[in-house]
Amino acid sequence: MANNPLWVEVINCFNPDNPINVFEIAKQGSPEGGDPLGLAQQYNDNLTKLKNILEKGYPVQYVPPDASIDDAIDVFDRVNSLGTKLTDAELALTHMTGKWPHARRVIKVKIKELEGTHFYFDLGFLVRCLVGIVEGSSRPSTKHLRVN
Repeated sequence: MANNPLWVEVINCFNPDNPINVFEIAKQGSPEGGDPLGLAQQYNDNLTKLKNILEKGYPVQYVPPDASIDDAIDVFDRVNSLGTKLTDAELALTHMTGKWPHARRVIKVKIKELEGTHFYFDLGFLVRCLVGIVEGSSRPSTKHLRVN
C-alpha cells in the first residue's frame, strides 16, 4: 500500500499542511476510459464523511490512575454498552483477564492442544465452559462473575 497512490493514511486526511488532492488520486486510479471526475467526487464524499467525524461529540470516560481493576472493567462495560456489542463470552473474558492477565493466551494454547486430538472449539465456547464451571450457568453474568 505504501507505493499505491490510491491509499492514503487516515492521519494524513486530517493534515491541513498537506491537503489530499482527490482529483490527482482519481486521475491515477481511474481505469482507462473511466470517469475520473466521478471517481474524484466519490473520493471527496468519502473524505468529507471522514473529516466530519471531528464534528461529532463522543463521551469520554476516564479511569483514574488509582482505580482498581474492577473499577476499570466497570468503565469498560459501560463504554461497551454504547458501542459495538461484545458477546457475553467476550465480556466475561474481559473480566477474567482483569484478574488473570494470561487467560486468553492459556485458553488459546488449550484450543491448539485440543485440535491435536480432533476437538475443535473456539475461544467463546471455552470461555462459556469456564463460566459454567465457575458460576453454574453457561450464560455469563459479568456483573457477578467471580474470578479468584
